Amino acid sequence: MRKDSENSVIAAAGGVVSDMNGRLLMMFRRGMWDLPKGHLDEGETLPECAVREVCEECGLDPAALTIVHELIRTRHSYLTADGLSETKQVTWFLMTYSGNPDALTPQSEEDITALEWVSLSEARRRAASSFTTIQQVIQTLQI
Repeated sequence: MRKDSENSVIAAAGGVVSDMNGRLLMMFRRGMWDLPKGHLDEGETLPECAVREVCEECGLDPAALTIVHELIRTRHSYLTADGLSETKQVTWFLMTYSGNPDALTPQSEEDITALEWVSLSEARRRAASSFTTIQQVIQTLQI
């Protein structure tokens, strides 16, 4: 995990993944629809982090995942399990997945209980009751 010491902001990256039919991958975690993301590891680039996190959290084949472009950067604060406040800046990437869309494995260690491919309109509907940052990311899409 890399922290920007000047601003005490944790760097992270995530992905909005589209399959070959234009559906988007969403995950259900801790009672909310979400998108895969996570902390940047030491020596890792933001695109590498985004691909790693998507593959770890969703069980996708990294060889079938391609970054199209950077979408947006979001920032949010939250409480850690220790009760400490952290601020995370997430760089989001639009990605395409050419592998088997049915071969999904939710990462249970991250409390992910479901993974679903949904239309853009359904992603917008689900994002409306999710975190503000997820709403911001979904609103940038023009698929």
